Amino acid sequence: MTDYSCASAQVWNQQACGQTASWLTQGLDEASMGKASRTKVDSSRRERIAAQRAAERRAEQRRRILIASGSIIAVVAIVVAFIVIKANSKPPASSASNGPTGAALASVVSDLTSVPTSTTDKIGDGGGQVNAKPKAVTGGTPLTANGKPEMLYMGAEYCPYCAAERWAMIPPYVPAGREGAIPFIYFGGKYIIAGASYNPQVLAGLSWSKIASDVKNNPNSDVAKAVVGTANYITAAICKMTGNQPSSACTSTIQSLESSLK
Repeated sequence: MTDYSCASAQVWNQQACGQTASWLTQGLDEASMGKASRTKVDSSRRERIAAQRAAERRAEQRRRILIASGSIIAVVAIVVAFIVIKANSKPPASSASNGPTGAALASVVSDLTSVPTSTTDKIGDGGGQVNAKPKAVTGGTPLTANGKPEMLYMGAEYCPYCAAERWAMIPPYVPAGREGAIPFIYFGGKYIIAGASYNPQVLAGLSWSKIASDVKNNPNSDVAKAVVGTANYITAAICKMTGNQPSSACTSTIQSLESSLK
């Protein structure tokens, strides 16, 4: 007689085992699919982040390029504007600062170097236009050359006071008020002038020719009083060092000014 119970149990066990294996396989497949899905999601997220950062970097680069380009354009615009303004600026017909040339310059020099003694005598101490005169130096080392006193002049092209003083140095002497200033004149170790001897505003707005003409021909003008008055004091300092030689320059008027040099 056949034992069906054992056969049935065996069949049942095989079916149960097969079903269990199927469940396990399905679970592993699902787990594998879940892990792959998460990996795919993570990878996609990283790619989006990387793409976003790359876009931000490109945007920053574009911003920097635009800023640099804008700065360059601004600088170029400013330079062009200056060039245009310079090109369209018309210089004045004549510049007083450059002075005359040729025959006009020769005329100025001639006027300044031929001031008559009658003019220097009449002007004397400058009639109040001279603010500073040579001051005596104590303990100074004599500054001489070949037995004659030398003069040291220091000035600057940018200095209006120096420009004013130079006018008084031409006919045919020299000028200057405070130690340590310019213009600065050192008279043979005996006298000193530091600073302007007169107010340069006296010369404001005047041409070289007008100044020279006033110095020579108009002793009553403030220009002549300032320039020639300063020149007279300079001459007095020189004459006092030379024993009033030469007599043609060391006139009685000049000698009268020597006593005031202290």
